[in-house]
Amino acid sequence: GKPDCILIFGNDDGLNKCTFYHDDDMDLWVGSVTYNEKIDYFGYMKKTVLTLHNVAMMAKGWLPIHGAFVNITLNDDRSKGICLMGDSGAGKSETIETLKNLGNDKIKNIEVVFDDMGTFHIENGQVYAKGTEIGAFVRLDDLDPGTPYRDMNRSIFFNPDRPNARVITPAAPYSVVTTNHKVDLFAYANNYGDGFGLRRIEDLEEAKGIFIEGKRMAKGTTQEQGLSKTFFANPFGPMQRQEECQVLIDKMFDALFDQDIPVGEVYTCLGLPNKGNHGIDEGAAALLDFVKNGKKDI
Repeated sequence: GKPDCILIFGNDDGLNKCTFYHDDDMDLWVGSVTYNEKIDYFGYMKKTVLTLHNVAMMAKGWLPIHGAFVNITLNDDRSKGICLMGDSGAGKSETIETLKNLGNDKIKNIEVVFDDMGTFHIENGQVYAKGTEIGAFVRLDDLDPGTPYRDMNRSIFFNPDRPNARVITPAAPYSVVTTNHKVDLFAYANNYGDGFGLRRIEDLEEAKGIFIEGKRMAKGTTQEQGLSKTFFANPFGPMQRQEECQVLIDKMFDALFDQDIPVGEVYTCLGLPNKGNHGIDEGAAALLDFVKNGKKDI
């Protein structure tokens, strides 16, 4: 079949650029990463591929989500689909790992739909999530020490002796990634605010403002330092196509509020000094309470 996107990696064009464009005649997204010895990091390829994917998804009316989505099923079969959104270092993976450990005796199953990038779309009036990748490209420091080694035979490690070391581990089977998953909670991973737990946002415009502003306190996962802002916390597509993305954001948030799906923020405190893991612990505990008791506990 015809591809939707093509990436030329290591393009010897002398332009020193990572860029993309849409060929209208072919209806084809084309990305190009210039050959350069400085561009020797796998993330350049992975994240350019994500950018191409996301702009293609926006063109079909789907909203890219930079975050993590899990279906949590308790021992009594109560289940919730939870999405945490935020830029690199916001605490998404850490919160989910802590939730796994915290609810070890209460949780029957945690199904990871995506751990970095996914999409929301509306089908028959209902908001659904799908994943983008079958693997997780994560920092070793962000995981429970034993996590990457449980799947060592299917993992790829990148520079484990250097800062910002990464590992690719299996995240979800293709069948799970491409299935519609109902969204029960959409929360922004706030690593800069001095709050704890989970806060539901009742005002539509306030909620959109927080997610669109895309604040996070950089903690060494990128070259940024201090408090930064990225449009919709997603530098891979939405930031480059803000007008198109804004239309999709408005449509999706209207649907979330119309369906009374809780939208809010979970405080991770990862960007604050002297907080330890208290923010992550309390945020994970609040999410577990939500799975057990629903909206009344927010």
